Amino acid sequence: MEEVGKRSGELCFLNLPNETIAYILSFLPGKELANISLVCKTFYQACKIESLWERKCIEEFGVRNDVTPLIHSQYQIYTKVLSKYGYLLGLWQQKIGTYGGLIKISFVGGRLVATEYRPPAYPNINAPLLTKPFFTVELDDEVQASVRCAIKGAKTPHLCSILHDTCEEPESFLAKCTKVEAHANEGGRVMEFTDWLRENGVEESTPILNRALSQEMLLMKYLVTRQYNYCYMHTRLTLPPPIADAFVQPGLFKGHYGGHGIEIIKLTYLPNEEIYRGTKITGDPNVPACEITFEANLQKPIVLTVENQMTVEALEAFSPEDSQPEPRIDLSQLPLQPFHVPPEIRERYPAPKSCRARFCGKGQIAGHGFHNPQYIPGHWIVFTEDLFGFLWLELRSLSMFSRVTDL
Repeated sequence: MEEVGKRSGELCFLNLPNETIAYILSFLPGKELANISLVCKTFYQACKIESLWERKCIEEFGVRNDVTPLIHSQYQIYTKVLSKYGYLLGLWQQKIGTYGGLIKISFVGGRLVATEYRPPAYPNINAPLLTKPFFTVELDDEVQASVRCAIKGAKTPHLCSILHDTCEEPESFLAKCTKVEAHANEGGRVMEFTDWLRENGVEESTPILNRALSQEMLLMKYLVTRQYNYCYMHTRLTLPPPIADAFVQPGLFKGHYGGHGIEIIKLTYLPNEEIYRGTKITGDPNVPACEITFEANLQKPIVLTVENQMTVEALEAFSPEDSQPEPRIDLSQLPLQPFHVPPEIRERYPAPKSCRARFCGKGQIAGHGFHNPQYIPGHWIVFTEDLFGFLWLELRSLSMFSRVTDL
């Protein structure tokens, strides 16, 4: 029996070539195409055309299956992997006690790949972020989506479980290794700690061990993170959009935090308040992840000579909390001003000898466990589009920050 409406000589939608029908159907959401394919044989055949699903992968998830030769079809990638796990694509902040973490989930080689990103080894803020495989989502031999643990050191292949809210676009998910014992180090906890140090860029010769970070602080971080047993909650991390004529474009930066080493922050701009704000993505027991680390007031610019920067006392005179705001300055019209670090300021990374702008700011400090948090005065110094510093006046410390460019 002929399909309803598909009769010879009649002008009918179903008489069109399958490729044309597929093009018309491509304007529907991908999830609707599964229902459309059940209507009749013609729709079913049209919905099997690869170009249709290639378009859906690009339009809805911004990915292209560029594996050559193709191991799985675009249809299989979309319906089995992306339709269920595509929401994972992008940046996520890990919840690991006060320390936090950062992961990025990308579409690579026909599968989803989750990678942990960690701050580089102290003190080089210009070094790339350290990376560590976390998990993958890929099609198995039975063409079903499989979430596989990719953490290094596993003795046998095993799975991860992904749990999330039932809403269409979850803002959080839980990733859990289902076979923690597979990651046990044969050399015991001492060797495991040594490997953990190496994964975090700490070697025997690293200055952290000798000067900035104590073994006690490193051991504390290791023990806390180890308690999670590769089971982490994640919340979506959305980066602020570019801003026209900004002093510094918002984004992620790597910066020095004394004995805690290098941490990752998110820089955002609050236009209504003329304020730049730094929020921690990775943190420490004093000021944890997700907390504000500093704010800079663009209505309070500072212009200093070298003589004004010879001592901390001289700098503090240019940090009045009750000073009157000034109209915002066009940075492009400002001349370079000299930058000098007083001898009593701890400089962990060489700073340029000149800066584009300088503003009054405040930085947040706290005792262990985020006890008694408070803001102290400081200076926010803009060197380039990708490099700035924050001068903690009371702490006698200069933190340098470099833009993250490898995500």
